[in-house]
Amino acid sequence: MAWDSMTSVGGEFGSPEFDKLMDEDTQKFASDLARWIQHSSASHVALQLEEDEAADARNVQLALHELGQDVTIDVAASVWKQFSHNP
Repeated sequence: MAWDSMTSVGGEFGSPEFDKLMDEDTQKFASDLARWIQHSSASHVALQLEEDEAADARNVQLALHELGQDVTIDVAASVWKQFSHNP
């Protein structure tokens, strides 16, 4: 049944500890993001991006900038690829 295979949205919804759980989720995201950026920056790999990939990477770079992360387009592309394939 499709319902059984749905990914859970997290325990914070409807919980009396909503704020605490949301803070934990935010901290985990920030930690994961920092780890992916560090890993992507350390690899020093220049990527050959197709036009669509370059546009996506630019959007990710802008989003990362809004989160306080100043990264190159290659690092943004690498983070995007890791994050989009990592549950």
